[in-house]
Amino acid sequence: MKLTEILDMFKDFELLTNFSIDDIEILHTTVLDAPDGATYACGNEFVISSGYLFKQNEKEIATYIKRLKNLGCCALGIKVERYFSKIPEEMLKVANELKFPVINIPIYYPFSSVITPILAKILDSKVDNLTKTEEIRNNFIRIVVENKSLKTTFNYLFSTLNIDYIFYDYFLDKKYYNKVFLKNENNFSKSIFSKNKEIGKLILNIPKIELSEFDKTIIDYALEIALIQIEKEITIVKLKENYLNDFISDILSGNIQSKEELLIRAKLFDIDIDGYSSVIIFDIDNYKYSIVQKPLENIKLEEIKRKMFEKIIQNFELLKSKVLYYKKSDSLVLITKHNSSDNTLLNELEFLVSKLKKIIKSDFNFTFTVGMGNIQKDIMDINKSYEEALDCIKIGRLLEENDGIFKYDDIEFFKILSTTINSSKTPSFINDILKILKYDKEKDTTYFETLNRLIENNWSLKQTSKKQFLHYNTIKYRFEKISEIINKDLNDNNTRFLLELGYRYLKLNKNILE
Repeated sequence: MKLTEILDMFKDFELLTNFSIDDIEILHTTVLDAPDGATYACGNEFVISSGYLFKQNEKEIATYIKRLKNLGCCALGIKVERYFSKIPEEMLKVANELKFPVINIPIYYPFSSVITPILAKILDSKVDNLTKTEEIRNNFIRIVVENKSLKTTFNYLFSTLNIDYIFYDYFLDKKYYNKVFLKNENNFSKSIFSKNKEIGKLILNIPKIELSEFDKTIIDYALEIALIQIEKEITIVKLKENYLNDFISDILSGNIQSKEELLIRAKLFDIDIDGYSSVIIFDIDNYKYSIVQKPLENIKLEEIKRKMFEKIIQNFELLKSKVLYYKKSDSLVLITKHNSSDNTLLNELEFLVSKLKKIIKSDFNFTFTVGMGNIQKDIMDINKSYEEALDCIKIGRLLEENDGIFKYDDIEFFKILSTTINSSKTPSFINDILKILKYDKEKDTTYFETLNRLIENNWSLKQTSKKQFLHYNTIKYRFEKISEIINKDLNDNNTRFLLELGYRYLKLNKNILE
């Protein structure tokens, strides 16, 4: 009950303090007339005293008021005329400073005549609140049963308490509110969690200290319902994603038996499978290594991976078009559509992928190796593009290690070359490379490194010297020395071709260096 209701019940009670008491709620009332009585206060009480404690020393009453305030009591009712000739000024000064109400109770009131009707009123109020909260709780449950929205839940909370709200659904990244207001640190806020993860947060446009116990109970009901609704969202989204993942996996692996089966399953997910399409794989560099090296941060790494994949999908759809996607342990597979089967369209796609890689690296400090398969006319053949994209990842990492973008047409030659790696016989075109490596090992020189730089710079001595920060004559000397080591003319196109072939083979088969 409100403190103002006590003054309404007892018309001859006098409020001695001079501030508003409209929002002060009383949950208990008790008599404290013993020296250690305040020790037994439990908060939210209207404390009644005869003043006997202070008849020897009026100044003690100010200390007592401070103590009651600290213990969470709501007000003090005291029979001022019983032991004081006048109202103690120090008492009123401290009470007004602390915003702690002091009420003068006429001396002719026995304590039982005050306590009994107040307790009866409090009990009636609690019964009313229980009835009301039960009704509100049932209404909240009805919202869930009738499959209504989060917005409905919090609109009902607003209609019940008339307090402006903002609720953040972190799972779907949505915000619900009835009115925009400026948030501050005094606003009431409370989060909800699922499996120790914060999935939602409610902010009310009211300080926490101004909420009644009834208000807090209703808020808890609303948040319980919100938790059920969001967990339901999570379950539905994950189930749909799992079924869709299985479908996309079957498409990529060629596990669809017929076009009819493909069309039926695509219709279930409202997926448009007509037209030209290709596969792009974003494979996170060193992700499994990070998990092994930092096992205590696995949950954090999984969350980072989820956000990276979401960022790629969102940006891809924003800059290109809607895509089908398939999430694996450390890679994201996208099926994207095209206007024709012309593979030169992949050059534009490569530019887009390059932009996305920069965004991811900037936001999350992770890099990706990206493989791009060729465009297929029929999605029934998309497994070919998928296999090509996988080959791009594999060959690309052998050629450049990490953080590259590889199109199948660019690595097809190296795939063919890689088929010779498992042969027991070393190909003859590697012989000149082995001569240079042997010379470097015996003489402690770096001619193989110089050869690498010459090949990468298209045999330009000038460009190689510039990038190596070496004098042109130094590179020229090394060029001539390599010719001498292999006993061949490096200006001859056929010699250059075989050296490049050997160099690429070595990049694909690093075991030969061991």
